[in-house]
Formats: sequence, C-alpha cells, structure tokens
Amino acid sequence: MMTPYKKGNIMIIDDMPINLHTFRGFLQNAYDFNLQTSVGQALQHLKRGAEPDLIILDMDMPEMNGIDAAAKIRDITGDSVPVLFVIDNYDKGLIARCRKAGAAGYIMHPYKPVYVKRRSSALLPD
Repeated sequence: MMTPYKKGNIMIIDDMPINLHTFRGFLQNAYDFNLQTSVGQALQHLKRGAEPDLIILDMDMPEMNGIDAAAKIRDITGDSVPVLFVIDNYDKGLIARCRKAGAAGYIMHPYKPVYVKRRSSALLPD
C-alpha cells in the first residue's frame, strides 16, 4: 500500500518580500510555505502551535537581529525546529554567533538555488 506524500513545511522570515518570493521560487514544488515579513508575526504564528519543519531566518531584520529572534523562537519551539540563517557575508565571528545560537546552518547572499535546495532538504524529515 502506498503512503501519501507529505510535503515539508517551511517558515521563511524576511522583511524583504522579494527574498521571500525568491526562496519560494527555488523550493515551490517540494514544500509548503509560511512566509512572514516580521519576527513578531512569526512568533505569534508559532505561539498558536503551528510548528514548521524548518525555519529560514534572515539575520538582518529591522525589529531584532537573527540571533535574538532565534532565541525567542527556541523559547517557543525548543530544539524541535531547525533554524537556517540567511547571512550577507562569510564573517567567522558571525558564523560563530550563529552556531552558538543553535543554528542548523546558514545560507549566504546571493542565493544559489542548488545550495538552498540541498540545505533545506538535508534539514527536513523524510
């Protein structure tokens, strides 16, 4: 008997709609999406109990940085949801801060579709 195919659910948090749509374009056929333009909206959504399988979080958000946002996300979800940071440059200090914040990894601007797909699929359950 065949089991039904279940798409993974990804929450993407980025204040720039073009970035949200870029990620969705890269991953559209394989996943369901919850696109959020602010950390506050994302936290409210998570508090309602709708946990995604993966969160892709921009490091440079206007209301709070990604490190602080990840801490607030972890307060709600614990360690059950991997967080993939989106960063602007490969700075060893920044990478260390991401790791200390419990990041499952990072994606660097400019995005490469193959890398985004590979990182996302590696972190999602089968």
